[in-house]
Amino acid sequence: MGEIGPLRDLFAARGFLVFEPNYRGSDNLGNAHEHATYRHPGAGPDSDVNSGLKMLEARGIVDSSRIAAVGHSYGGYMTAWLISHQHFWRCAWWPTARWTGPRSMSFQARCIMR
Repeated sequence: MGEIGPLRDLFAARGFLVFEPNYRGSDNLGNAHEHATYRHPGAGPDSDVNSGLKMLEARGIVDSSRIAAVGHSYGGYMTAWLISHQHFWRCAWWPTARWTGPRSMSFQARCIMR
């Protein structure tokens, strides 16, 4: 379970379909897969996410009126990419951190609803 695990589990427990694609750039399928985002860090993974969503829609298990993107770290970058390039997302959430002093950070969550 990754860092987003508890949020994923909360959504699933409330009846949401949770889709976690292993999009290109992931570090668990070798160098070629990991480096497939070189110079294109958003477009390739965006295509992977959309292909997976189309497959789920074809199976009739996606409610397009309630579709959200959630991510942390690079997944947060991808969340911002997805909602700015595809306009079917209804909600997006990603945490951000910012330095507030020499030894401290504050954490915030960004949420966009459409």
